[in-house]
Amino acid sequence: MSLYDNAAVARLSSFCDTKPAPFRSRNFEHVYFASEDVFARSPQLVCQTGRVHDFNAYAVTKMLGLLFQTGSLKVCFLDEQLILAVRKAAPLLLRDGAITSEIVDLLSDGKHLQEFPNHIDHVHVRFLEPRRAGKRL
Repeated sequence: MSLYDNAAVARLSSFCDTKPAPFRSRNFEHVYFASEDVFARSPQLVCQTGRVHDFNAYAVTKMLGLLFQTGSLKVCFLDEQLILAVRKAAPLLLRDGAITSEIVDLLSDGKHLQEFPNHIDHVHVRFLEPRRAGKRL
């Protein structure tokens, strides 16, 4: 999913100055590649600390809050520095009545919004699969 800039435009370009990522992020276990060589062949980038620019954290946090309100969003992956901006915006949205305190908790628990390399210009979201009659997922 694209992220929003300060002009409220969804764009697919980096919202920060970047640096090479360590080979493995803290949450690497959530990605299932056939081979770790995928990371060796393509550059992995993360935002430099304090170098986020033109990122509309308020709009992105509101969008994520709406997705979490559905009850079907499992996890989101985003750059660590962008996550910090989202978490900083959450109390403002709570104050404005745009999200609930439960959503603020989900954005802050480290489980539902997780850091991952190369998520400097978009967010990946994973939804819960619905239960099917006769099958447990």
